[in-house]
Amino acid sequence: MGDDAKDVVRRLIHGMDSGDFGVFEELCASSYTCHFAGSPAPESRDEHKASAQAIYAAFPDMRHEIHDLVAEGDLVALRATPTGTHEGVFLGVEPTGKKVQFEVMALFRIVDGKIQEEWVVANIMGLQQQLQSP
Repeated sequence: MGDDAKDVVRRLIHGMDSGDFGVFEELCASSYTCHFAGSPAPESRDEHKASAQAIYAAFPDMRHEIHDLVAEGDLVALRATPTGTHEGVFLGVEPTGKKVQFEVMALFRIVDGKIQEEWVVANIMGLQQQLQSP
């Protein structure tokens, strides 16, 4: 399952990076749940899709550089660095035009070729610091 499971995660990331948010319905199970570190409650597939769309609206040129994809059993671990230009409102911060980058680590559980569950840790504080005035 290793390479096939890693391909599912790659396709999700590349789909988002290219603006194809239909990948959520294609690659995530209807019962999908995302646990985002710092969030009070897990997000459903549709909620996570909406969150991703909001981030890409604020950083429309966001692209992920994937550093590591490691698969074992039904799990795939990802380490990546998204970069993008702040061109829309993000967490109440008006567009700054600044180019930013931050770190993301995620663990995906893949069952029957679909993402069932995801755990995400992203350096959102570091991202917010980059958006502050010097």
